[in-house]
Amino acid sequence: MLPKTLRRMVTIATALSAVAFTAGLVAATISPSAPILQGGSEGSVQANPIAWLNLTGAAVKAVPSTAPGAASTTAGSPTIVGAGKGYGLNTLSAGAEAEVIAFAFTSSTPTSTEIEVEIGVTTTSTTTTTVYLETPSTSFSGTVELYFQLAPAGGTFTLAGATTFVQTCASVGSCP
Repeated sequence: MLPKTLRRMVTIATALSAVAFTAGLVAATISPSAPILQGGSEGSVQANPIAWLNLTGAAVKAVPSTAPGAASTTAGSPTIVGAGKGYGLNTLSAGAEAEVIAFAFTSSTPTSTEIEVEIGVTTTSTTTTTVYLETPSTSFSGTVELYFQLAPAGGTFTLAGATTFVQTCASVGSCP
């Protein structure tokens, strides 16, 4: 196993407005036309931060009318990302309620570089998904969003929090 040379651990503490607290969890009914930005604190533990990749936000909002395609769960065949694009972490339905994590790739983003992204979403239980993304072979910068569907359109769900762990791979297909 390769050492984890560059990593970022970001824990997103979720506090939604206009919700009821029950057993330490947050319950909310979300309107697809009104995204709810998450408050609370965003902290990070950065032994070796990825200088060209930044977590820029997390929000609960509706899946677009053309639902994003799935991100790859295979290290050897990562999804090549594009600026302004979204990718699904689970099965997505247009208009459904989703936890959306946004990352900004800076102009210094290296080409053809694979990253491993692990996202844990806690509702009534925790679901952890690991996906593999690759920067394009040409110069690239921009925002990429990852979607995790929580409930159908207009549905009610419980969201207690989300965590994100990102690290670079030594080469495409060689992730820890």
